[in-house]
Amino acid sequence: MIELASTMALASLAQGADQRCEASLIWVATAELNMRQQLAALFANVDLHCDPTFDILLEVYVGLRSGKLRTPGAIANTTGVPGSSITRWIKFLERRGFLQRHKDEIDGRRIFLTLTADAHALVEQALATIASSRPPAEAAQTPTPSLFFSR
Repeated sequence: MIELASTMALASLAQGADQRCEASLIWVATAELNMRQQLAALFANVDLHCDPTFDILLEVYVGLRSGKLRTPGAIANTTGVPGSSITRWIKFLERRGFLQRHKDEIDGRRIFLTLTADAHALVEQALATIASSRPPAEAAQTPTPSLFFSR
């Protein structure tokens, strides 16, 4: 387990980044998570399940970039991955070198997740690919709940 303070430098990447690009990437990540949650609910209606690895990586990414680190429980709640499965997926991503666990310095029982540098680069590359497939105006908007899947 890695000490949280030693990896807070990853979170500081957001502070040095161009704020417009930053807002755009967070918007794309949030929109993608919203879309994937709706798709997961749709597939669950017919007893099919989506692979949650990208959802988990996106949740951790949004947490890092917004300064609100995610716990495994919070990720399970937002991604819809059952609590009985989230640990297995997190361990899988850890073994593959994408995630790191960090003990909360205040409450040692609580664990936060961060992306490795390679995973951070991979997620940003995926978000750039997603953003490039969408109309430019959509990718530059600031996220608000009314923008997501309104009909």
